[in-house]
Amino acid sequence: MTENVVKTLTDPAFLIALLVGIAVFATVFTLLPAFGGNQLKARMKSVALERDELRAKQRARLAIEADRRRKGLREEQSIGMRNIVDRLDLRRALADEGTLQKLKVAGFRGQNPLTRFLFFRLVLPFVGFALAAMYLFVLGGLPEQPPLIKLFVCIVVAYAGFY
Repeated sequence: MTENVVKTLTDPAFLIALLVGIAVFATVFTLLPAFGGNQLKARMKSVALERDELRAKQRARLAIEADRRRKGLREEQSIGMRNIVDRLDLRRALADEGTLQKLKVAGFRGQNPLTRFLFFRLVLPFVGFALAAMYLFVLGGLPEQPPLIKLFVCIVVAYAGFY
């Protein structure tokens, strides 16, 4: 058996056929990419299209965010609050230069933050008094205190709501 293998491997016809087969394989292997077309161009084109799509999506998202930010910086006009503040002339009664300066330092510039501040400065004492009265008289807070002390606590809470 080994004699047949050695005889076949040393046969010149077999060796020529083997070398021709290897040469054909190498030639086909070398020329195959040339016949297969240029996949790099197709890949680059698809990558460019995908990049353009991503860029368009990113620009759309940035435009939406910029629009949202631009609208977010504008304050909504609180017409009801402004009417009450103007009708009661709270700007002249409660707003001074110190109040305006404190609002500016806090980052609230313009007329709308001042209007809101004055409106809540008017409303919060009543809200505080009502909540304190409900807690003390209806829900039974401070049960051991007489009603006059409870009323005093309600007035103190209303006064705290002013400031």
